Amino acid sequence: VNLREGYASFIEATKQAHPDKSLVMNAVSRYGARQIGETGKVDFFYNEVWADEADFTNLKAILYENGVYGNYQLNTVFAAYMNYNKAEFSASYGTFSQIPPCERIEIAFAGRSNVGKSTLINKVFNRKNLARVSSVPGKTATINFYGLENVYFVDLPGYGYAKVAKSEKNRWADLIEGYLNSDRDIRLVFLLIDMRHAPSADDLHMINYLVDSGLPFVIILTKADKLKKTRRLERMKSFETEIPYFEDIHIIPFSSQTFEGVDEVRNIIEEI
Repeated sequence: VNLREGYASFIEATKQAHPDKSLVMNAVSRYGARQIGETGKVDFFYNEVWADEADFTNLKAILYENGVYGNYQLNTVFAAYMNYNKAEFSASYGTFSQIPPCERIEIAFAGRSNVGKSTLINKVFNRKNLARVSSVPGKTATINFYGLENVYFVDLPGYGYAKVAKSEKNRWADLIEGYLNSDRDIRLVFLLIDMRHAPSADDLHMINYLVDSGLPFVIILTKADKLKKTRRLERMKSFETEIPYFEDIHIIPFSSQTFEGVDEVRNIIEEI
């Protein structure tokens, strides 16, 4: 990879070589990675495999040795990434009664089946399989807890999938409603909606429920990369009338391919 051929092509080549590590490149770029182009010493970006803390230490050392950043700047660039990378699966529960008493603040992810909750969680925490991604709607039938420092991130079952037994739908509803109606320390709900389509009746029900209950929430519009520019603008305009209280809700477009929205989600989490 030769940065003298262009910064943009370098970033793209790096993403293709290490798609799960492109968040590192985005972080570096925000702190002046264009300087690297002046050194021409960037082969390590293409060849290095960053898998754990030792790899990050090596990468920071290389950047420092090449005069790209001072040590303080490097620690700032990678600090948030390293913390998110340490999130771990904690437990799954099939009924609300199984969930132990609340011991940390909690941030929940809700949305229709197959809307992309697992994908979003993996991108936010930069973990390939922290949350299992399934092509089969309705696969997440439990409440899954992921721990990071003093926070639990809670993946609620996907709602709205028609091809399951009524008893199973009722169990999912009891799980979601039991959790959201509880006295747990729920600081925020990320509600995911597919950007390609108008909100479903279930989505609208969830929005109204969150508003009525006073739970703070943010709407994440998933699969943003699936729409061309004109169609995306049309959908965003339509959401203004399709989503109740649209002007008062924080809306984040998200793409698992371009990582659009990932930093914004992280920034909101860090403010809590």
